[in-house]
Amino acid sequence: MTKFKTISLSLAVIAALGFSGCGSSSSDDSVTPTTTSSESSKEVTVERGATYDANVTDANGQVAEQKNGENVYVFATVPKYPIIVNGGWIDVNGDGELDTNDTLLNTTMKSYSDVVTPITTYIADSNKTIRENKLKVLSTLSGASETELLKVASKADTKAILTINAVYQEMIDQNTTSIETNKIQTTLSALQNIDLTGLTDSKLIARKIEKKTMENLLTKGKISALSMSDLDEIQKFKVFGITWKNRKKDDYSQRSYKGNTVKVINDEIVMTAKKRDGSWSSRAELRANLKTPITSYTAKIVLDSMSNDYGKAQINAYFQMVNPQGGGWKQLQTSISIRHNKIWYGIFKEDNNNPYIAIDSKSETKPSNTFKNVTLSCNVKLVGDNIIFKVKDLTNNIDYTEQTFDLSNESLWNEMNNNQRKFGQILVRSVFDSRNLDSNKTDYSNTIMKLIDLDME
Repeated sequence: MTKFKTISLSLAVIAALGFSGCGSSSSDDSVTPTTTSSESSKEVTVERGATYDANVTDANGQVAEQKNGENVYVFATVPKYPIIVNGGWIDVNGDGELDTNDTLLNTTMKSYSDVVTPITTYIADSNKTIRENKLKVLSTLSGASETELLKVASKADTKAILTINAVYQEMIDQNTTSIETNKIQTTLSALQNIDLTGLTDSKLIARKIEKKTMENLLTKGKISALSMSDLDEIQKFKVFGITWKNRKKDDYSQRSYKGNTVKVINDEIVMTAKKRDGSWSSRAELRANLKTPITSYTAKIVLDSMSNDYGKAQINAYFQMVNPQGGGWKQLQTSISIRHNKIWYGIFKEDNNNPYIAIDSKSETKPSNTFKNVTLSCNVKLVGDNIIFKVKDLTNNIDYTEQTFDLSNESLWNEMNNNQRKFGQILVRSVFDSRNLDSNKTDYSNTIMKLIDLDME
């Protein structure tokens, strides 16, 4: 199965954590984190090659948020210098996609300005005079002006780009910023032999010199390229807008609403739907409109809740189309719902006028707690006109009955063209279903569902 991969954060991502209908593509309550600017905010560009998903902080510990799809980080208030950068990855080939051509940023960079580069790291010192003197030495050594040396490589002239890379190579090679100028000169002379014939754009020049620098360090074993397993870990939940940097925190909570939470703990998304009394359900969910529609997905989950009938995990996916008559939309929904002792499969259709109309459903009931605290693989795939559901208990190596739904006679399915016959949206949620609470029961608990992995193709 192919891992769904995208580094772009321009996906339409919705995180709904409120109380609303069973399967609608919209929700009553949603929380979508955004970065806003004000007169007191400050943007900082990080470049050793464009550097993404880094931890960028100021001297007071203020954390900057990355702008979507850019190596620009925004502080909510004017930062206290120096700016400190670590973690993240370097886009070596400049394609904006995280792949095996790229590498991790394996050093700490610093700056007393609004750009963070190997040069600002090399000269970094709380004493301004020391910074200025080190910059003058570099300028004399390289022939690049001080102004150019303080630019990011993609906007600097060739002499400055070569110097930036020479400084970086020596810092990584020697594992220190206290490097001798003769070492920088030797590396600079070697890099000057790179054939730049025909290149006039600073971005292209910077990319070629950077590639050679990285090759030198790879050959010496000072850095390593990203492996496919690295990429799988980094990209696992990118579809939901949760970044690699945030997944690496021990307890990252990006979204919360009325006690319902979505957290990342030890590289797993943990969704907690708060227990409640009432006529409807509480839920914690992640929903994403897919940039590239898919025909199959597999979610690996763990349902961790008390042995009652009110907690469940749901994985939904949607075939969507604009209403041909205009003024609305239509969609088909596929759904897997898992409680502690039951798997339920369903197909629904809905539009803006008729929400959630059941087409067909099937279920499988097992002894109490069969599906609690085991890893379940939930696969849904489209084969011709058939939707095929497959659930497997990976912990105990148990395959449950494969369920097939034939859509060939469904009118809405037949209205859709081939492009619309792909999943355009996916939703994963934890639910506390309080619509029919039994007052005689006392084993109510929050519903906790862990999303361990998500594959799409």
